[in-house]
Amino acid sequence: MITISFGGDFCPWNLTSPEWIQSNKKAIWGDVVECFDGSDYNVINLEAPLTNYSIPIFKTGPNIKIIPESVTLLQNAKINLVTLANNHILDYGLDGLLETTRVLNKGKIEFVGAGQTYSDAIKIKYCNIKGKKIGFINVAENEWTTACEERGGANPLDFIENTYQIKTAKEVSDIVIVIIHGGHELFSYPSPRMIRLYRYFADIGASAVIGHHTHFPGGYEVYNNVPIFYSLGNLYFPPIDSLQNTKNWLEGYIVQLQISENNDIKFELFPYKNEGYCIRKLQGIEKKIFLTNLLSINKVIDNHNLLKEAWNEYLDSRTDTVTILSIPWAPVRKVARKLRFEKKIINKKHLSYMLNILRCESHRDVVLGLLKREFMNNL
Repeated sequence: MITISFGGDFCPWNLTSPEWIQSNKKAIWGDVVECFDGSDYNVINLEAPLTNYSIPIFKTGPNIKIIPESVTLLQNAKINLVTLANNHILDYGLDGLLETTRVLNKGKIEFVGAGQTYSDAIKIKYCNIKGKKIGFINVAENEWTTACEERGGANPLDFIENTYQIKTAKEVSDIVIVIIHGGHELFSYPSPRMIRLYRYFADIGASAVIGHHTHFPGGYEVYNNVPIFYSLGNLYFPPIDSLQNTKNWLEGYIVQLQISENNDIKFELFPYKNEGYCIRKLQGIEKKIFLTNLLSINKVIDNHNLLKEAWNEYLDSRTDTVTILSIPWAPVRKVARKLRFEKKIINKKHLSYMLNILRCESHRDVVLGLLKREFMNNL
């Protein structure tokens, strides 16, 4: 039997002293290191570049990075492979990504999901573990770090290209594991689109699908004998602001896949909690509560009507997105929100036009082409 353990988003952005890291190598891992010690191979998501490069790219959202000396923490936990396809890996440009890969190579840690060119970014990572060939495919939903023909970055979520990647890996591998960085932040459920896509990946050859990015632990299912985990939650990611300092942000779970000789897959979950500078495995009643909550999420995933209800509740919490698109000037938005006349100044005809642009592939091609051309120097 082969065991492979997977962790979610790893981002020790708060550890900025090389001396502290060198003298506290075991500080953050706590007893979860036992999960990695007991595996044949360990994979986590490196949520930001390992770099000292100081010039951030233009983007929406925060630019974050990790000091290169943090590679010691990966080594100490016996991490074999890090996934780089995420929405922060290019926060400090191709220079930051290049330094990251150099640091990882020097530290003898493999990586997948990003590269200096598009062809490098989309490469499948093959590993031989106890005589079995495992293919790892890592993709990220499309944001500012997406690789394209003009420059490198993260391997993009692309229905057609990802299909080719999975089919190619399936032809030459015993096991194909697809790792996706995507989903809706601070939401414990996958969207209906995500369920259809992840199940499709299973149908065309993925042996398991692993998800992260939402920063909340999400549910899982076994679909046609393929385990699908929609979000592992944060592995180690101290809150950037007080709004993120919640129970869900601080908790997550490690998945250990157990692959039999005939390639059947079972799995075990190891829930944990971030406490200060340390990750602690949940035990006893805490573990029972966590797993019970996870099963409740699974029941919603398995029920179309319940998932639709949860999705609609989430949409209700995100109505600000329409406001931002319709009223692009922040000062006006603030005044409109304060005086409660947002709906009066949002033009319904404009909203219908926006809907058609977003849902029609040909219209969307034009808008994306124009916007990408406008921001190409910053992408």
